[in-house]
Amino acid sequence: MEKHGHKVTIDIAARATSAAPTFFPEVKFPENNPEQLIFWDGGLLNNNPIDQVWYARYELIKPKDPPPTISYVISLGNRYLSPGKDQPTFIKLVGVASKVIAFATNTNAKGKDFSRHISHLQARAEHENTKYIRFNPKLEEEIGLHEYWRMNELKKIAMNDMADPSLDKQKWIEKAVDAICT
Repeated sequence: MEKHGHKVTIDIAARATSAAPTFFPEVKFPENNPEQLIFWDGGLLNNNPIDQVWYARYELIKPKDPPPTISYVISLGNRYLSPGKDQPTFIKLVGVASKVIAFATNTNAKGKDFSRHISHLQARAEHENTKYIRFNPKLEEEIGLHEYWRMNELKKIAMNDMADPSLDKQKWIEKAVDAICT
């Protein structure tokens, strides 16, 4: 990645870290290059690559330079479900496999881990002004990636989540935009 990292686009990075191996094809980067890397599903390991992003800031500076100051960390989730009852299954192995897949692709747990990490770091002077917010709408029922016809429903859920005054997300968005634009 050292030679070609500057060529990674947002869509390549998003697809390479997708948690949907049955829906999206593998990502080959850089294309038509004998040294290309192949990403089949970065999501199984890096489903929510927040830790990688957090530590990658050190790759932007020389080893003896002070770490870059971080004002805002914004994490975009795709949704989470309320914990519910186990679904009945006729074959126990299918149920176990489903649980393993759900565990391996759990983006919300990684977000909560990072939130706890940042909370502890904020007690230190160098991180007292670092803000972390995760936008991740809550669903009452699973909406699968294949259910493209439910896109309007997903948009409505996301917009309602963003508009919820108890979550104060609009304030965070405005502060993040201000931090990026100044």
